[in-house]
Amino acid sequence: MANDFGPDDLREVWCGQKVEHTQMTVEELREKARKLQRRFLFGNLLGYVAGTCAVAFSAFSMGHYPPLMRAGAWLLIAGTINAAYQNHRRVSAKTPSADAAPASWLEFHRRQLERRRDALRGVWVWNFGPLIPGLVLLFLGASLANPAHLRHALKFDALFAPVVALSFYLASRLTRIAARDFQRQIDELNAMRSGD
Repeated sequence: MANDFGPDDLREVWCGQKVEHTQMTVEELREKARKLQRRFLFGNLLGYVAGTCAVAFSAFSMGHYPPLMRAGAWLLIAGTINAAYQNHRRVSAKTPSADAAPASWLEFHRRQLERRRDALRGVWVWNFGPLIPGLVLLFLGASLANPAHLRHALKFDALFAPVVALSFYLASRLTRIAARDFQRQIDELNAMRSGD
């Protein structure tokens, strides 16, 4: 039997289906908010630990660097501290009052999702971007530190730079996926609110 639908037709039929929105109880909504807070807290803690390690390593090894690399390390430290501060300011978990009304919990949960979504959409501006000048100076300083070994340093930079670029790319993709997931959850909450 021949298939009457093409891949695009099937996708359109699947996406066009009506979705039944179920109402969450107040306790389910509170539990979702708690899980989201724990997720934010865990993610922030991982970021703070990684940032602390990066700052400690840069500060510890800076004394052995030539001046240009030292400047790159200082910029990397400043970028890391700024990223940690911005992360805390933009996405740290907030706590609602325990006796809030169901509508307040719904609104609180939606606002938290929006904060996280918006922070992830701008992650290049406040997180990744400030790290790039320091990394560039470190690469440049390492290449120029010993002119006799410039060819080897350039080979190392040519191998290491794509690894750094790939890391930024993968982190960027993951944040876009997470931002879309937060938007989907926001849409679900908006549909629940409009269904009241």
